[in-house]
Formats: sequence, C-alpha cells, structure tokens
Amino acid sequence: MKRYYAFVLLGLLPVIGLTQQKSAVTDTTIYVRVDVPAAYPGGTAAFSKFIAGHLSYPDRGKTNIKGDLNISFIIEKDGSLSDCKVLQGFSPAVNNAFINAIKLAPKWKPAKMRGHVVRQQYFLSMDYENTEAETAAPGKSPTVSANYPGGINDFYSYLGNNIKYPAKAKGLQGKVSASFTIEPEGTLTDVKIEKPILPEIDAELLRLIRESKKWQPAKQNGHGIRQKFIVTIPVQL
Repeated sequence: MKRYYAFVLLGLLPVIGLTQQKSAVTDTTIYVRVDVPAAYPGGTAAFSKFIAGHLSYPDRGKTNIKGDLNISFIIEKDGSLSDCKVLQGFSPAVNNAFINAIKLAPKWKPAKMRGHVVRQQYFLSMDYENTEAETAAPGKSPTVSANYPGGINDFYSYLGNNIKYPAKAKGLQGKVSASFTIEPEGTLTDVKIEKPILPEIDAELLRLIRESKKWQPAKQNGHGIRQKFIVTIPVQL
C-alpha cells in the first residue's frame, strides 16, 4: 500500500507591528517573531514523521486525498500545545485527525524572547497526499521538501524586512496568504494570493515572492520535483 506524505513546516512567521515589553513572569503575550524559536525534540522532520505516524480517520484506506493543509497552534511556556486549529484543510474528519495527532505530540522546547521563556504561535503548512489505494514502489525514498537558501526563517525575514505598507493600512489587522510553486530548478511560478487583505499589501507580497532567490527544490527518489508552498503572514499595523 502506498503512503506518500509531503510535509512543509512553516514556523516563525514574521509579526507585523510592535509588541509591548512586559514582565517575564506576567507576560502572556503570544509571540510570532521571537529571539529563539520553539523547537520539537529531534527537529521539524521528526515532528512531521510523528504526525504521519499518528493520523487516523474513517475510510483512510479507501479515500485518496491530495491538497494543502494549514494549521496553527500555540506552544506554551511549558512546551505543551494549545489552541490548535485548521486554517485551511479537508473534510472535518481529516482536519480533526491532524489536530488530534498534533495534540499527542511530546512537549516542545519553548521559545525565548530577551532570555525569557514565552508563548509562541506556530503555523504548520502541509502539502499532503494519501494514495493508499495504490501499490507501493519498492525502496521508495522519503520526500525532501523544498527550502529557501539559509532556511525557511530567512525567507520570512526577507518578506518581513522588505514589505512596504501604504499609509491607509494603519490599524489594519488580519492575515494575508499567498501560494506559489517551486520548480525542479528552484524558480518560483504560479504565484497568487489565496487570502487577500488589502490590494496594495497583496501586490507587495506577490512582488517579493517573485523577486525571491532561487530555492533548493524538493526531491523524490533523488530527483527534483515541483512543490506547492503556501505562506500566511499575520498583519498587525
């Protein structure tokens, strides 16, 4: 039986705006940008493997599913996970299966801001495919996700440091999402807005993605393959 999972972990999204400094003891702020990001034991690859190994939903062996899944959750100061919710997904049964798998995960090493442990919001984006009805290919190698030079956090820093906001956006709060495809040679194509927030901000995000450096492409069985990416950026002006 064939099981194919392509997981893309998108954490440490850049927050747009400023956060008031608070006492380390009483600080209950949920940060997106932190000095030291929260970390799963064994790294992001281990977290993806854990989720894949704990998925369970009705008719899984009979139903093929392919598409993008976006989930957010909060990593608390003690490393536990809370407020896990699907931002974009599949059927309620499949969405709940991912949420339940994430809730079963071991505690994370919490994030730090100015040397103190803080709460962090994490965004998880997955390109998920379940084709269990097909026959498995012998010796199938694991999927290697595409990556930005220097790591995904550098990509979000690039976006956060270069995006320009119009004056009329002052006081705006929300999220903007865009998708793009990383080709086998690392170029980005099919760049489009998935969830708009303001035409000027939408256009800025598209511009920056199109001007991005070439990525390291995804690979399957040692060969470069195309991979779809979705980015979701919180906006707090």
